[in-house]
Amino acid sequence: MIGWIISKLKLEPDSSVDAEYIGCISDLIDHPMVRSMKNYIHHGNIDCLQHSLYVSYNSYLICRKINLDYRSAARGGFLHDFFLYDWHVATPHRGLHGFAHPRIALQNAKQHFF
Repeated sequence: MIGWIISKLKLEPDSSVDAEYIGCISDLIDHPMVRSMKNYIHHGNIDCLQHSLYVSYNSYLICRKINLDYRSAARGGFLHDFFLYDWHVATPHRGLHGFAHPRIALQNAKQHFF
């Protein structure tokens, strides 16, 4: 899975910044429920896993640059869309997906990681 991250983000495998980023999310990326995010299309032809990876990495870079908690930003960005359903078909929860999915993602993250 680490090789997949490196190829998707076009990271240099020996870069200390990139290795540090991967260290921030390594326990998450190997989890089977997280890997299942690739089964759900998010925007266009981008799946939830790809989208979350981009959000996570960019949040990490920004927070690292301005001396904020980049580890939490990487992890939060990675799990922000951890809702685990195809919202294009129907949502298994009440309410509009755009408003309900953050709560659902948080519930899923708590269940699997906290």
